[in-house]
Amino acid sequence: MRLAKSVITFGSVLLLALTAATPAQADPLVDGSSDLFKRCKLTNEKPYPVVLVHGQGGNYGGLTAISERLTREGYCVCGMNYGPINLAGGGGYGQDHIWNSADQISEYIDAALDYTKAKKVDVVGHSAGTGVLDDYVLKKGGASKVHAFVSFGGLHHPYGHLGVPRFFDSDVYLPNLLAFGRQFYPGLTVKQVVDTLVSTFNLDRTLAGTLQSPFVEDLFDANYWNDLHGGPSEPPGTFLRFATNGRSLRTNDASPGICYTNIVGVGDFLVGGSTGWQDESSSTENFLLTSNVTANMHNDMLGNEEALSKMVQGLQKDCGGGNGLRTQGARGSLHLASDQAAPSEAAAQKEFGDAFLEALERDHGLKAEEQGGCTVSRRSSEVPISGLVLLGALMAFRRRRIAS
Repeated sequence: MRLAKSVITFGSVLLLALTAATPAQADPLVDGSSDLFKRCKLTNEKPYPVVLVHGQGGNYGGLTAISERLTREGYCVCGMNYGPINLAGGGGYGQDHIWNSADQISEYIDAALDYTKAKKVDVVGHSAGTGVLDDYVLKKGGASKVHAFVSFGGLHHPYGHLGVPRFFDSDVYLPNLLAFGRQFYPGLTVKQVVDTLVSTFNLDRTLAGTLQSPFVEDLFDANYWNDLHGGPSEPPGTFLRFATNGRSLRTNDASPGICYTNIVGVGDFLVGGSTGWQDESSSTENFLLTSNVTANMHNDMLGNEEALSKMVQGLQKDCGGGNGLRTQGARGSLHLASDQAAPSEAAAQKEFGDAFLEALERDHGLKAEEQGGCTVSRRSSEVPISGLVLLGALMAFRRRRIAS
């Protein structure tokens, strides 16, 4: 078997690593790593190396602000470029299936533990890197090897964040949306769904260049997420969450022995609270970042001083004994939404479904199949557009209220 090479970084030291797993594979922390640990020693105060995991299409170099801050705080910091895929529309790192990328991270962490003789690692994930770390923790045995887990705009649950008038600041549960579309267009593909979400509903265009990547396919794979979490985040038929106010169903989305700190930016139009926050628990803190809001909040938060300080605080927690940390934000809280659905929200979800089906037909020339002898109606006459405009304004007000 040929072994693929990728770059691993420890602090500012670049190292080569063998990323394809084989029984005889050598320790990937090869010549040069000893120089780092001559300068950076694990201590009683900082006993764990910190492994940084970048997002889809990113690389370790994009986490420089995090690495530099942690190095100044006295941490030993390391990371690797994982999940390389060559794609006609983009490519780069972090594009492989989440579980394949998690295998690479698992191998890397094992090598780091062996090299440093540390008992555990701390991990910091950005965006899709959080989803890779979740797979590592929940499915690859990482729960016993991780002390603290910090995420920046993380992928804990498979939602897409919309910022379009009438559906302002809402999250779409992607597995159920694909299932909904296939009720009317059985041959509907993930590429067609993402293309329509990007072009019509302002889903972040980061996904547009990599529509065929295994990673994007995973976002819509209900079987994968149900297996990872022990069940879905939304019941069948529910695909829209309003004002990013959480999820309808509790899941097993965290390991009890790990200290979690999840940072979500109020201006992040790729990841909202439904995606980036976990269910309330004694070891989970969900933090709403409201400072220095920018148009590219999803990436700019990596250099945000408030976010970096919250990260450092998160790494210093001790949750092994269940110390009573509660879900909280900077100025707001995450609430599960099972008892919060209002008739206006249900009506708006129906309107979104109609608009989504119309957009699919317009964008891709799809024709709906008859269901039970009836052709699907493209618009509900029961939901006036003016009411949805008002609902959008109310959701915008609600978001501003959370941020104030």
